[in-house]
Amino acid sequence: MIGPNLSEWALKKRSLVVFLMIIAVVAGTLSFLRLGRAEDPVFTVRTMVVAAAWPGATVDETLKQVTERLERTLQETTTWTASAATPPPGARRSSST
Repeated sequence: MIGPNLSEWALKKRSLVVFLMIIAVVAGTLSFLRLGRAEDPVFTVRTMVVAAAWPGATVDETLKQVTERLERTLQETTTWTASAATPPPGARRSSST
């Protein structure tokens, strides 16, 4: 075998190995506690939800009368980037990110 037998050395010097392990744990704990807290920048996710109800209307009526007009108006805003329309019968809901 090439080099010293580390297992045999660790068994013979058990107190030194335990001491080195304790030092490693303490050093790791101190390093963890000194880590920066604001490493990631703060950012805001802005979401807009528009809901319109039209009781008794069909999906096609809601789509033509409400959905298309709302999306046209909302697309004129400077922060509008995406739209997800989910119209159940008689209602309109649109969310933006």
